[in-house]
Amino acid sequence: MRIIRISNILTLSLAAFSCIGSFALQTPRIEFPKVKVLVDRVERVSSNEADFSLKIVNASTGPVFLEAYPLLKRNTEKTRIFEGLYLEQWREREGWIIVVPCRDLFVSDAIKLEPDEAMTQERVLKLPLSAVCKERNIHFEGKFRFRVDYFESGNAVETYIEQMSSLGHEPEPPAFAVSEPFEIPSPKK
Repeated sequence: MRIIRISNILTLSLAAFSCIGSFALQTPRIEFPKVKVLVDRVERVSSNEADFSLKIVNASTGPVFLEAYPLLKRNTEKTRIFEGLYLEQWREREGWIIVVPCRDLFVSDAIKLEPDEAMTQERVLKLPLSAVCKERNIHFEGKFRFRVDYFESGNAVETYIEQMSSLGHEPEPPAFAVSEPFEIPSPKK
């Protein structure tokens, strides 16, 4: 009698294990973010200025390409300036809206970020924003976050640039990563 009970317990245990195992195989795979945006410092310098320090980290197993704009120096050496970083503010009616940069810039180059490589960025936000900005009603209150647009291959960058250049063709937007929302503190006294 005791042998039968032990074998029943073993059978039930194996059945339960196989059900749990098949459930684990059927659950969707969790995809980890390929790019992380980590805000290291948010400092209110004055009533109309805030400073930020953040890191953009490639958390994938392959390179990613960040939006950039070429800049020619005097000696005609081409440098790339990373400009694919957006500061967004939460609005009750509109949701997340871009507040900086305040104008659309044409992506014409990219900066390659290798796996596990990080890029540190220091940014300053001064209010009021310039007259060219469509959205000038910015206040330091509420929730903010940084957003980074990126591409998963060099070919994707080239395709995006070609489609942006052709009239009447709206390219598929690049992938993006966002920081955790944060608030901008009051200025230090």
